[in-house]
Amino acid sequence: MADNSLALRTVTAARCQLAGGFLLSLALLAYSLCFLLGQGPEKYLFVVIQVLLLMNLLSGGYRKVFNSLGPLGLISLPAALILLHNFLLDPPTDSGYIHNLIGFATLVLSVVLVTQIISPVLRVRLSRVISCMAGLVVVIHFTQIMLAKLLAWRTLAIYGGLFSNPHYLANSALLTLPILLNSAFQSSISVQRRIFFGLAGLDIVLLLETGSRPAWLGFLGGFLIASFFIAKGKYKLLIPLVAVVILTFLYNTDIGILRARVDDLVATIATEERITIWGDTIKMLENNTNAAWVIGNGIGSYEHVFDDYTSIDRYRIFIFPHNFLLEITFASGLLGLALVASAYTLFFLKCLQRIRHSLDRKNQLLTGSLLAGFIMHFIHAFLTFPFYSKLTLYPEAVFFGLALTHISHQNDRPSFDLCSHKKLSSLGNSTCIPRDQKTPCENKSLRDHLTFW
Repeated sequence: MADNSLALRTVTAARCQLAGGFLLSLALLAYSLCFLLGQGPEKYLFVVIQVLLLMNLLSGGYRKVFNSLGPLGLISLPAALILLHNFLLDPPTDSGYIHNLIGFATLVLSVVLVTQIISPVLRVRLSRVISCMAGLVVVIHFTQIMLAKLLAWRTLAIYGGLFSNPHYLANSALLTLPILLNSAFQSSISVQRRIFFGLAGLDIVLLLETGSRPAWLGFLGGFLIASFFIAKGKYKLLIPLVAVVILTFLYNTDIGILRARVDDLVATIATEERITIWGDTIKMLENNTNAAWVIGNGIGSYEHVFDDYTSIDRYRIFIFPHNFLLEITFASGLLGLALVASAYTLFFLKCLQRIRHSLDRKNQLLTGSLLAGFIMHFIHAFLTFPFYSKLTLYPEAVFFGLALTHISHQNDRPSFDLCSHKKLSSLGNSTCIPRDQKTPCENKSLRDHLTFW
């Protein structure tokens, strides 16, 4: 009787944990959709994510999240920065940036927790939703931008449609692109592959229409770097040549005002606003005290000091230098820069190690998509957004969370592989399927949707 009661409590606890993970995954999807569209109750959804994460951790989820040092090491990064700026600097850091650092830790833990506790079949279904959601976002943005151009809604077309800035629209296009490309490469169903490749092409056209040069540079850098490590043999040289041909074609045809934007950059490179702002920021750093070189001047302090150093009046509105190295050095000192650089370098090296050592081609493509998306976003954000803003930290938190789950598994199969009979009981605490029954991997349509998780 006691054994039955214990078994019943165990099953009930497992079901509650799975339900909590499912609700958390829905909240993450809803927030991601609002983030990519630039519309919706983002603030309230993020509070829901924080509450669900806390409930899941307290109900036993902490055992799955902190079963390795990776998550603990990542959340110690924002914790160290908060500790540094709140207790060692006077006045303390702006509360808005503190919230963003806490949000970074929240998303890292949420992504790791969801990918650890939900059942394998549910991961497949969520991967379908993620792929479809990315395609839907691209179609919505592309449609409203094209309608704006056709109907001469000039303001809507210039300022990025649903966003207030074309760089925000470019950020959304960059974040959805690796999901669509990975879904296309992973699918073995020809119709699905064509649809996802078509959506990816639409996304690239949307990216060109934004006119965002940092986003173009991010796309090119992420594509070439990831392709170089994924490609084999002659394709390592062929891919850059194809990229040069495509860029030459786009420049000559002026699709997405590429030619006009490149010519403008070449003609005004000496007086380009970022170059000027970087020079003024270097003057600010030259007046740093010894303590400021070590621990910085405080996150958010840049906007209060830059006004005294800029030589151009219209640049006085800028509150960050459009350069992560200069921004982190001024705000958090060399100590903060070392902490951030170590986390980013470790992520990059772990992805390369996974690609190099994996014998499974789909596993390599998944890691390559993760690496490409990270590089694309990093280059674009480096030149466009404040480092401590949610536009930078939140997408990178998702990349780090996915990397912790995927790369931490040293076996060649992905941690979410459904083709292993033995894996089904270890993932999501699901019951092992008897050998005389069909496993989910035998359902081809389910297996083919295993894309981004």
